[in-house]
Amino acid sequence: MDDARELWAFARELAVAADEITLPAFLAGPTATAKADGTPVTEADTGAEALIRRGIEARYPHHGILGEELGEAAPSGGDGTRWIIDPIDGTVNFARGIQVWATLIAVERDGELLAAVASAPALGQRWSAYRGGGATTSRGGPDLPIHVSVVTSLAESSLVHAGIGAMDHDGRATGVRAALDGAWRDRGRLRCSLPAS
Repeated sequence: MDDARELWAFARELAVAADEITLPAFLAGPTATAKADGTPVTEADTGAEALIRRGIEARYPHHGILGEELGEAAPSGGDGTRWIIDPIDGTVNFARGIQVWATLIAVERDGELLAAVASAPALGQRWSAYRGGGATTSRGGPDLPIHVSVVTSLAESSLVHAGIGAMDHDGRATGVRAALDGAWRDRGRLRCSLPAS
């Protein structure tokens, strides 16, 4: 059975390989097209996911894979281990030349997260963690340990979100607005443009 540290190290290798596809595409100015659900996708999304999947299939043919762009593959005789991939989280930013996007790779076994990597090459930063090993970040140098914020109250918190339009549609916006109104500050909405509750 593969241990969490081994899976973490391999996830980091996969992230480095994906960065070699995504960062040059970002710098070249990618073009996005709409998927069937209306969300954007670029050639770098599908190319990076295909590369990551090939790496996993070669090294761990008994592991399952769930990817945002190419779906799910569950080999017979698997051990309950599954990789979860979002090759470019933040495709809208990616396609518009905004540096805030990342490749996300995680691996779980029977629903328990074992390791994860978030690689943001346009920002020059990577975050990763594995079960029992803590979490770290790197900006091209040595890994440095990270921890949760020392802020303990909503009134002192800065909340970051992508907007509440979809939550309005789903009927969840009232609770989100209450959290935003109770926070010290937020980023992601124009207060003057919100419809009344």
